[in-house]
Amino acid sequence: MWRRWLPNGPRKAGQMMTLRWELQGTALVVSMPAEVDISNAAQIAGELREVCRTRLTDEQGRPVRLVVVDWSAARFLTTAGLTVIEDFHGRLEQLGLTAHLVTDRWLPRKVLRLVGLVGRPPLFDSVPQALSATGTAAVTAPK
Repeated sequence: MWRRWLPNGPRKAGQMMTLRWELQGTALVVSMPAEVDISNAAQIAGELREVCRTRLTDEQGRPVRLVVVDWSAARFLTTAGLTVIEDFHGRLEQLGLTAHLVTDRWLPRKVLRLVGLVGRPPLFDSVPQALSATGTAAVTAPK
């Protein structure tokens, strides 16, 4: 397994990077922070755009086929977080990549259902479940 912090250009002193990523075969798992709100959404969106530009090949140069967004640390989703999800999913679709979203928490699932985003991208309970899924067989009901 390969774990790295995502670079996103020069950082100001004390500025922390918010995303972690890990290649698992031809899948890229991006671990999101517990909270995405108005104070950090722009930084996270920028780092996700960096993922789309620079992290879509594995160690042997093979293209990534699946991007798993692990948001299992989130206790809730704000509108800023929803916007980040929609934007990143749209970018991956434009690149012809499959995206899966991971959260097993009740409240984020409920928010996704209420705003009509369940299934866009497909939702899974765990990273292993998202990695092993084929097509869009996903958990769609809130817990």
